[in-house]
Amino acid sequence: MSDIPKHESTLVNNSMKMGYSIFMILLISYLAGGYLIALQYLELTTLDMVWILGVFLGLPSFVLFVGFYIGWSTKKRAVHYTPPEWNFEPIQFTLDDAKSAFRKHNKTNARLVATPNYWLYFLPIVLLIFQITLPLYVSLVDSTLNAFIPLVFSVCLVALHVITFLGGWKSTSNTATNDFNLKLIRETLILGKVQSKTPGISQVRFVIDAANHDDLTIYSNPRIVLRINGIETFAYIETWTQDIKAIERMYMKLLKDDANEEIVWWWVSGDRDYRKFIGDDQYGYYIKIPIESRVRELGVKDVALVTKNAIAIIILEWIRTRGENDEISKILSELGVVNSSSNT
Repeated sequence: MSDIPKHESTLVNNSMKMGYSIFMILLISYLAGGYLIALQYLELTTLDMVWILGVFLGLPSFVLFVGFYIGWSTKKRAVHYTPPEWNFEPIQFTLDDAKSAFRKHNKTNARLVATPNYWLYFLPIVLLIFQITLPLYVSLVDSTLNAFIPLVFSVCLVALHVITFLGGWKSTSNTATNDFNLKLIRETLILGKVQSKTPGISQVRFVIDAANHDDLTIYSNPRIVLRINGIETFAYIETWTQDIKAIERMYMKLLKDDANEEIVWWWVSGDRDYRKFIGDDQYGYYIKIPIESRVRELGVKDVALVTKNAIAIIILEWIRTRGENDEISKILSELGVVNSSSNT
């Protein structure tokens, strides 16, 4: 490994033949062995709980743990990765394009990302319950189904093997996962959908920092950028989240012109009030919230209200310093704001 340059990315796809070979050998073994073992159950003349617990619960449990371990160990050894120096640049998508792009990213980088799936944990439990109740049901309720036990049992073993292997594979991280995993994508997309319903919004974009090296791409810092009708090229609102339908922080900006300095506002979850900064001011000051509501203190879950106030704050500042027009006045009316420059 000493021949690898210090800052050069190395992504080597290791052979997974051993893991796949073991997976296939066990799959065939479970299909045949499970059938033969279940046949022995049919020869019992009385209900034997030791047999049922040992075979119909013990063997599936063994299959579950072995399948998950094979998936886990195969994923751990899937790649060798040495990170380069990543240089990030912001790129933007529509919400629909972002969803497609990141689904493709996960599919293309299946060896590198960890994408646990709820169903891959839930289904094995269902199969375990089904396999232990199957012989009990046949013995106590409907003995005519006896002949199907071997086939059903062996098929369930195979299904359990496949599902737990996939569960181990998809949920496991390796040396590349920290860089290539997509963080807060779903939460940010949901935030964008909620904010897109706010009156006055003309454009919603999913923005994320991307870094490329050779044929590798990683992403970081997803956020939503909003534009306001009538002043799209002069102002924008940028929002970050850490949870579903929640706002962690918001940045609002009104660009400078010949007569006015640049103005920015911040709303952060730890503060929950809007702070205004004019020009090079490093300290800023708090401003009054322009939209009256029953909410005394804006919280992280008040996504719509935080966004509405942000739009109103920018528009009121625009009117105060640059004049009014019908389009932005209409937005204020939809937001239920009285046109008063004292709010900013």
